Amino acid sequence: MTRPRHAKGGAYEDLLREAERAGWTVTGGGNKHYKLKCPNSCRCIKTMSTTPSNPNYLRNMRAQLHRVTCWEDR
Repeated sequence: MTRPRHAKGGAYEDLLREAERAGWTVTGGGNKHYKLKCPNSCRCIKTMSTTPSNPNYLRNMRAQLHRVTCWEDR
């Protein structure tokens, strides 16, 4: 299943692809958010805004994902 590209492209799209390579499922991308779902039994879910207003949003999102233990298991 294909998902729509992130509206801001570039680094945001790279983060979504990195999550997909780590085994996470990326859904959504409509008007508000992408949902990133963990492949493990802990079932972590992170949401990523399609229109972030914080200039540090990408850096903070990447840090949140890398802090989750599910990210390291893969």
